[in-house]
Amino acid sequence: MITTDQIKRIAQLSRLYVADTELDALANDMSAIVAFADQITSAMVESAPLDRGAGLDSLRSDIAAPSPDRAEMLANAKTSDGEYFVLEVRKRG
Repeated sequence: MITTDQIKRIAQLSRLYVADTELDALANDMSAIVAFADQITSAMVESAPLDRGAGLDSLRSDIAAPSPDRAEMLANAKTSDGEYFVLEVRKRG
């Protein structure tokens, strides 16, 4: 079980503010997350080898290739500044 002292320490390390009124609920939530992770870990099946079905033998080799021409790439952009793509910022609401 995660304690409120541990939550305070995690918050301090993360530079997050956690109100004292939220500590108990956050400790319960974090404890539930840890319990779920423990449950997943204990459910691991040893009979399934890790090297089967992963498809690692069918990956292409990493081959260096020249980058596409910047002018060609920017020609397809809706908006650019001549050097970079320019994105529109849209607000919801």
